[in-house]
Amino acid sequence: MIDKNPGILVVDCEDLVRSMCASVFRSHGITVLLANSRDEATRVYQAHQDEIDLVLLDAMISGQGGLLTLGSLLAIDPGVRVCCLNGGSSKYSREDLLNSGAIEVLSRPLSDDDVQSVLDLLGPDSPSE
Repeated sequence: MIDKNPGILVVDCEDLVRSMCASVFRSHGITVLLANSRDEATRVYQAHQDEIDLVLLDAMISGQGGLLTLGSLLAIDPGVRVCCLNGGSSKYSREDLLNSGAIEVLSRPLSDDDVQSVLDLLGPDSPSE
């Protein structure tokens, strides 16, 4: 059996956020896929579902589409593990996001502790610092 690197799908409408997340997680040996919208996220997830261990989803993607995107991903795969990134301007509370199916809610932008939390969510065999 061949071990594979853990995979993350980063869903955010801001190029800079996607690029920074990709750089940080790739430096930890994680495969990173990127999407900038709900539609792209669902297409990428459907095409690469077996490679994606965790989705990092901006709760406010495209305005207020985070919950819609979360729902779309859960409709494709009820077992999808989604970690929502919630910034100060979000109308969603931590409880809203967790009750909607997210497994964790982290700050946006990610702090060093948040990055470690993501690595921890990927499991004990994932690369860390």
